[in-house]
Amino acid sequence: MPWAACSSWCGGIAVALGFGWLFCQFSTPFELIYSPASIIAALVCSRVIGIFFGVVPARKASSLDPVACLVRD
Repeated sequence: MPWAACSSWCGGIAVALGFGWLFCQFSTPFELIYSPASIIAALVCSRVIGIFFGVVPARKASSLDPVACLVRD
């Protein structure tokens, strides 16, 4: 699991840098600056969103009766 998280983060950063480079190549003179703080902020935001939207449904599901849910479907 840690390998998957690390590879997805690194892949996301590589894609963002690639799109930024392409944008700079094919647009008017425009400079994109990637600071370490903005990369860290993006990683923190994505982590918080992922945890929130993973934990909230899991908590709701854990409070339900499994038998009742299976019968209802």
